[in-house]
Amino acid sequence: MNLQTSKKIFDNMLERIMNAPINLYYDVTPIGTIQARFGKDLKNIDKRLYDRGMQFCKTLFRVV
Repeated sequence: MNLQTSKKIFDNMLERIMNAPINLYYDVTPIGTIQARFGKDLKNIDKRLYDRGMQFCKTLFRVV
């Protein structure tokens, strides 16, 4: 579940960046900044998905 969700979010982020108007985004933002932000955002998303998945499993096992 987490891997599929993470991949879907990654694909959406990449698509939005690739389709951003060139004159409004790429001309004023260095590529290193874009890559760093992209990586940081994905790291945060992956961590939160993992945490939520673990929380769900713990709750499920408590109920059962």
